[in-house]
Amino acid sequence: MATGIVKWYNDAKGFGFAIDSETKSLVLLKKENIKNNPTVVFEFETISYDTEPGDQGPVALNILTTRKQDMNFYDHELKTLNGEYYHFSKYAGRVILVVNTASHCGLTPDYKNLEDAYQTFKDQGLVVLGFPSGNFAKQEFDTNEEIATFCETQYNVTFPMFEKSNVVPVDKEHPERFIETPDRPVNSIFKMLGEITGELPFWNFHKYLINRNGTQVISLDPETNVMAEETQALIKKMLEE
Repeated sequence: MATGIVKWYNDAKGFGFAIDSETKSLVLLKKENIKNNPTVVFEFETISYDTEPGDQGPVALNILTTRKQDMNFYDHELKTLNGEYYHFSKYAGRVILVVNTASHCGLTPDYKNLEDAYQTFKDQGLVVLGFPSGNFAKQEFDTNEEIATFCETQYNVTFPMFEKSNVVPVDKEHPERFIETPDRPVNSIFKMLGEITGELPFWNFHKYLINRNGTQVISLDPETNVMAEETQALIKKMLEE
């Protein structure tokens, strides 16, 4: 069997592409040809497959993917607002709070709670990772530069912020409209966390709390205050493990 790295995959549309490890060419992926259950693949994961010729190039058959329990959060690499690539292996051994953010939302003041949590617990091993998105009511600036300036000047954000991206594949109000495209795929972190928890964000400031070794993920709704007593107890419990 051949092997390749998934370049892009849209689960809602049921197709995507991988880059073949040997030929470096694109291989078409179809959902019906994925043999694992659940039938989903993630950007950047390694897959194995047979191939057959297609009208526009090779098509993958008998696709075997990395099962979700084997997915490694630390294999991902994404770009920050400042254009630097961060490999997530740097966060191994830390408790991670992932959140999709927006600058023009009624929940935007949650930036203060997120920064307070980061400052309170970072020395004990917590890192907050922010992912700006305009997927919900288009409540985010157009450019990464505008987002970075807003976060710094309005909320003194010091935790890592990544470039603007899609965190869901379809429009919440119009599910028939696809947000995800080959040029703008769903953020690989959110695709993985959504598969693990069964919950993709339904609004801005959805949160995922991940334990030190990446084996436990807790999904928290957008209105969860990370500085509330109950949420702090969850964070402290993970930090102590």
